[in-house]
Amino acid sequence: MKIKRVFNARQMKRFKSMTYTFAVLVAINMLANYALSQSEDELTALTFTGPYVWQGVQFDMHRRIERNTGYIDEYSSKETFCTR
Repeated sequence: MKIKRVFNARQMKRFKSMTYTFAVLVAINMLANYALSQSEDELTALTFTGPYVWQGVQFDMHRRIERNTGYIDEYSSKETFCTR
């Protein structure tokens, strides 16, 4: 008993090329994600810790508050930030 082919030769060639393309794109995506995760770890290790200088005055701490209309930069040399 002979098994009937589901795909003809042209369809099989297309299927193989699409599968190969998909596998290559998945591999590229995985490598890119790995590279980005490594660079984020390195960037967090290299964060700036001060001293901060704004308009010629030196401060020990800096905090940026993100809002929907923009952001607010706060500088302080005290133990905590003085916010209202």
